[in-house]
Amino acid sequence: MAYFPLFVELKNKIVVVFGGGPVAYRKIKTLLNFEPQIKVISPKFCQELKEVSDKITLIEGSYDDKYLKDAFLVIAATDAEFINKEIVNVCNEKGTNVNSANQNQEGFLFPAVVKRGAVIVGITSSGGSPSLSRKLKKT
Repeated sequence: MAYFPLFVELKNKIVVVFGGGPVAYRKIKTLLNFEPQIKVISPKFCQELKEVSDKITLIEGSYDDKYLKDAFLVIAATDAEFINKEIVNVCNEKGTNVNSANQNQEGFLFPAVVKRGAVIVGITSSGGSPSLSRKLKKT
């Protein structure tokens, strides 16, 4: 599948992340560079997310589509593949941009991002090897 690289303005846009573990944190850490309003919904949160809680909103809870209201972008990064799939399905029905942390990378692809001043580069292997994208980012 051929993916088109697209850059969008995220400043002050609502980004909802389901999941409070290391995968969610990695994506949130990248997003913070672009100043969205991030809401994280999870029954528990990893220490790294707690450490950036002054920059994001942590909501202790489980998936509920009420959290999707006004979301510009949604990330499904729970540790339950069936919940991530449900989030993707609901977002697709609503026409909301969604990324799933599942192996099949449903929705839009979340690239490895390099930001140097005004220059922003997104690196992707089209879902084939996210670890390769992260490796290229470091070089």
